[in-house]
Amino acid sequence: MVNSITLEGNLTRDAETKSVGDTMVTQFCIANNRYAGKDKPQKVIFRDCKGWGNRFAAVGQYLTKGKRVVVSGVEEEESWEGRDDGVKHTKVVIVLNDLSLVGDAVQPRAAPAQGQGGYDDREYDRPPARQAPPPARRAPPPPQDDFQDDIPF
Repeated sequence: MVNSITLEGNLTRDAETKSVGDTMVTQFCIANNRYAGKDKPQKVIFRDCKGWGNRFAAVGQYLTKGKRVVVSGVEEEESWEGRDDGVKHTKVVIVLNDLSLVGDAVQPRAAPAQGQGGYDDREYDRPPARQAPPPARRAPPPPQDDFQDDIPF
């Protein structure tokens, strides 16, 4: 039996990267729309994703809220007991094999500058400035006729 899934969606929050023992893990959630039928609203499905290793940790800085990604991996069920109530909880997580960034050029998440309140990504969402067209080429001047005085008629 094959357990494989590939989804395209938008990140619902910035990715979080942390160390678990000697291994890095990057976690995020994506939302993708599911067609519900004609004249029905689309359903949004939220999927938690987890990527193990330095490969996903390195790309984690580019995984910011709203960015479009394609993820590929396997579904695994995680379970735990609640601390307060002792109730067993479960959820399905996509353990990543591959990740692709989709869309415009992506910029890494910027660290806030000292004295500033955070990161403004509006500057990265602007289209590139138009360049001025190259200057028009002028036609070369016509050749000078220097031979009129040399002809003896």
